[in-house]
Amino acid sequence: MIAGALQSCFQSEEADLVVHNARIYAVDEDFSTYEAMAVKDGKIIELGAERQILNKYRSTEKVDAKTRAVYPGFYDAHSHFLGFATNQAEVNLFGTKSLDEIVAKLQAFAKTSDREWIVGRGWDQNNWAVKEFPVKSLLDSLFPDRPVFLNRVDGHAAWLNSAALNRAGIDENFEIFGGEVKLDAEGKPTGILIDEAAEFVEDLIPKLSRTQQKKLLIEAQNRCFEAGLTTVTDAGSTCR
Repeated sequence: MIAGALQSCFQSEEADLVVHNARIYAVDEDFSTYEAMAVKDGKIIELGAERQILNKYRSTEKVDAKTRAVYPGFYDAHSHFLGFATNQAEVNLFGTKSLDEIVAKLQAFAKTSDREWIVGRGWDQNNWAVKEFPVKSLLDSLFPDRPVFLNRVDGHAAWLNSAALNRAGIDENFEIFGGEVKLDAEGKPTGILIDEAAEFVEDLIPKLSRTQQKKLLIEAQNRCFEAGLTTVTDAGSTCR
C-alpha cells in the first residue's frame, strides 16, 4: 500500500494510455527504440524507459506489450485502395478446388451482398477433378432470377447463368468480334463466354452506387487499420 501511494505521488501527469514492456521503434534519424510510451488525445506525448514513463504518468488503461515490437503506422505509397475496397463486393473464387466449394461460397456471399448481380472472379476448371468448363444449369438452380457473372482466373472467360444471358440479350445467334459464345450439343449457350463476349456483358453490370462505394471504402479502411496500415496513396483512382 505504501509503495502504491508513493508511486501515485510520482505519477504527476495523466495519460489516456500507457504502453510499456515494449520495443517501440521511433523511426527517427537514429532509429531509436524505447520501452514505453504515454498517449493522450490520440497523440504520443512521451517515449522513454519503462520506469520513466510508468512513474511519470497515471492512466486507467495500461498495456503490457510483453516485449513485442511497436511501430508507427505503415504507409503504402502505391496501392489500389479503391479496387481493394470494391473487390469486397465480389465473391472471391481464387483457389477453389471443386464446384461444391464454389456453390458454398456463392450461397454464403449471396446472403450478404446487396448488389442486384452476383459478381465474382477466380474459378479455374483446371483445379477441379473434372477439368471441363462449367455450365449455366448449376447457376440456374441456385439463382434462377438473380443474374450471375463469374470471371475465370485469367479474365479470358466468364461463367453466367440464364438470367445474366437474358439481361444481355445473349443467345446462340449472338456474335461479336474477338469473342465467342460457347454452345452445347443442341446449339444453345452453355453459359461460358470468351473474351469480348464476356466483356460485353461485364460492361452492362450496374456500377456500384456512391453509397455502396463509401461503405466498402470504410470497411477496407478498417481492415487496413487492423493490419497497422494507416496511410495509402491510390494509384489511378477513378471513383465514380
